[in-house]
Amino acid sequence: MPQAIVSVKPFDSVFLQPWIQTALAEHDPRLGDRLIPPVPTQDLSQPELSSKVLSNIRHFVKVTRFFDVDHYTVYASIRDSKAQLLS
Repeated sequence: MPQAIVSVKPFDSVFLQPWIQTALAEHDPRLGDRLIPPVPTQDLSQPELSSKVLSNIRHFVKVTRFFDVDHYTVYASIRDSKAQLLS
């Protein structure tokens, strides 16, 4: 039986995601503030209901794998509708 070669989708790699390509092209040192907006002080009691968080297209993520917890720092990979990131 011949081997089947499965084609790879162009966006399988996290580095090929469109928003990462745009971010790298702009090379903005304050990029994190645009991708994940800071939560206003008055919304800190319930950040999941903050209008800034809810209006951001990247606010829902799924933890795909936990790697380690060290000194209150969690190492895991997360996935949203656009990318998979190691955090």
